[in-house]
Amino acid sequence: MNINHAQEALTQAKNYYLKIKDISYPADLKPSDLWLENLRERLQPNLINDNSMVLFHSMLESDFFTYGRKVKSLLYSPVNCAFNSYFKKHADEQALNDLLLQESSLCSPKMSHVDSGKAKSHTFLWHFSIYEKIVRHMDCSKIQILELGGGFGGLARMFKLGKPGVTYWILDLHESLFYSLFYLKCNFPEARFALVSNPQELEQAFSEKHNYDFVFVPMGLTKHFSKVNKPDFDLFINTASLGEMQQNAVNSYFNLIQNTLNIKFFYSVNRFCDSYAQCDSPTPLDSLWKIRLWKLYGEDSYTQIDPIWPLYLEFFAERMKKEVFSDSYRKFISENCLQSAKSILKKRIFHPGAWPYLILNCLFLSPKRIPRRIMSYSNSSLLSRISRKTAILYAYICSWYYSSNWVYLMWESVRLHPNKDNLPIYLNYLQNQNAREYDYYLELAAKLGIKVK
Repeated sequence: MNINHAQEALTQAKNYYLKIKDISYPADLKPSDLWLENLRERLQPNLINDNSMVLFHSMLESDFFTYGRKVKSLLYSPVNCAFNSYFKKHADEQALNDLLLQESSLCSPKMSHVDSGKAKSHTFLWHFSIYEKIVRHMDCSKIQILELGGGFGGLARMFKLGKPGVTYWILDLHESLFYSLFYLKCNFPEARFALVSNPQELEQAFSEKHNYDFVFVPMGLTKHFSKVNKPDFDLFINTASLGEMQQNAVNSYFNLIQNTLNIKFFYSVNRFCDSYAQCDSPTPLDSLWKIRLWKLYGEDSYTQIDPIWPLYLEFFAERMKKEVFSDSYRKFISENCLQSAKSILKKRIFHPGAWPYLILNCLFLSPKRIPRRIMSYSNSSLLSRISRKTAILYAYICSWYYSSNWVYLMWESVRLHPNKDNLPIYLNYLQNQNAREYDYYLELAAKLGIKVK
């Protein structure tokens, strides 16, 4: 990469950050304490660095925006093998062999390796997994994409390489936009950028949206989306950041995507039943989404390939019109889901859930001990006092009560039509899991006047 061009990109990114850094966040969008600490301790101090390569490499190596590991890590090779196994079963071979789709030369050499003639890193493999999954479910040839929380721009780069006709919007924290602008400017020096810094520029970006490759919007301007006439986006993406927000912020963003914007498809990978989440419900979908893909516990998915990753729910949904997805139809589907869930429990057709998957992966990749984060998923002090062998047996016994299919059916039944029949059953499950979502659905039950024991 041309070092002069990189320094020029760094200057442009800093100038943009100086224009937007004083834009205040609305009260309901204030970052969580976790992110305020990250901004103060990790992101903002880096902004004074004038060496573009050192700045970006230090960001990647600190594992702030990424799920990457250093090549010298003991877990690097096993996790890489797990990715390859997943790709052999699920990924499109043409995309896998496309030499254009490889890690950027901007990546730190401590984080990447070369495999089959392609530069790769765990961060690249994570972004490739998302990209490849989405393009198999919709035509992405020439669409408008809005990503909430674009990080350093890795997924945006992936889409622009694979589907050059897309216009990619990034709505993010002001400091994050600094990194993603620098990264994407370095990788696409000839691309057309709209750098929004005020409401007038936001309106202009919408009116000229087909003229841009990338559009950057600070989160502080989110409220001004409502002043544009029902903006259209073909795809909304969020991966791993909704669960790190306060519930007020999550609710505001869902109001944005479900009421203010005209969104056709929604792809999400976010925490589920995770005590580390900053909110009660990271993805409070309303009943007008048709679920095209729903994966939990990493089954047939990439989301639990590394055992230290949080427990994620992955879904791909299509927005439906109310006249098509009528109240009576949604109630009918909800009742069918509930009866199917009851049938599964009655027949005892169970599948291993999150616990054995996480524990066995953990023991395979790091046999000396079970990490504290994995232990926390059990929410039981018992595991801290028993042997590893007994822990595995305990994990299997505990996880066979609820299958991921049962969880999906109950989740879908409650989402489409919460009522006195399905909510108590789902609340009992969440309570047994000691899940943050329990409080969210308990409040929903109270609003509907449903008494829960």
